[in-house]
Amino acid sequence: MDKPIRKAVRCYLIKDNEVVVTKYKKGNKKEGYYDIPGGKIEEGETPKQTAIREMKEETGIEIQNLKYKGIMTIEYPDRMFIFDTFISKEYEGEPQEFEENTSEWIDIDELLKKEKILSNIILLDKCLIKGLIDDNRNFNLYIKVDEQENILGIDYNVEKIINKNIEKTHLEEKVTVYNTEFKDKLLWDLIYIETFSLILDIKIILMTVIAIFSENIRDD
Repeated sequence: MDKPIRKAVRCYLIKDNEVVVTKYKKGNKKEGYYDIPGGKIEEGETPKQTAIREMKEETGIEIQNLKYKGIMTIEYPDRMFIFDTFISKEYEGEPQEFEENTSEWIDIDELLKKEKILSNIILLDKCLIKGLIDDNRNFNLYIKVDEQENILGIDYNVEKIINKNIEKTHLEEKVTVYNTEFKDKLLWDLIYIETFSLILDIKIILMTVIAIFSENIRDD
């Protein structure tokens, strides 16, 4: 059975190392969770118009000079969201409180350590944010999650290769943020992306052959 697909937008308003977020109040099924402003595209709206409207409705802020950055797909067990994603660094007003949510500026590193964050916030992680904030890059991000927002898988592409200066310690911090069963595989996949070369590929092939040969000897 095909999953229903919902089209919406998310807009990241960023200043220095801070981002504007919303936090759902008591009574909402997402009570206590932090989210990025955005919502459903209404009939007759462009995605950009939706991003401007939703930011105003959810935070009280009027954003300007939005830049389209890419597609973010989030797949749940029974539904799928496809988000047109925008970034802005120009605005008027400050975050306000509303009936269903509060809004605030928050340090990105602090936000990523929160226990209750919706999966779209992962785009702000050190290994993923390049496609969002770099003017010369766009991204395509796919995230598979369960109903508790635990990340089960990620597929991420940018127009250019990710900065090769990212250190292994940064990748380990990234995996800790995800806190999922696939974290070890993700860590090594990311390390491979950052360091791949023909020599590394040859090494991997040789080590695989040796490992298989050693296993066969033990079995005999």
